[in-house]
Amino acid sequence: MLNNKIAAVTGARGMTGELIVFNLIKEFVSGKTMMMVEWTEDLSRLFKEGQEVDFFRNKIELLQKVNYYLTNKEGIKWIDEKGYSRLINDNHEVNDRCETILEIYEQ
Repeated sequence: MLNNKIAAVTGARGMTGELIVFNLIKEFVSGKTMMMVEWTEDLSRLFKEGQEVDFFRNKIELLQKVNYYLTNKEGIKWIDEKGYSRLINDNHEVNDRCETILEIYEQ
């Protein structure tokens, strides 16, 4: 659903899955695309539900939330902006990462 600026990701169970999803969240949020992510305890500690990303716990909840957001474009835009602000404020932008790598390399 990227044309409507919503991306839904499943398969976040386990450490490897959550790490992959965390990186996907950063990629999509950097493009101001709202993320719908399968709920896990760890991811719910990292992101504010309904603010920086939105979570779903099963297929029915995913469909309900997608239908809601498709009729509520302002909700998508609000979460896009909150997620993007979080990305920038936490220094997860690509330029921030490059600067950190260069600082480590120079040491």
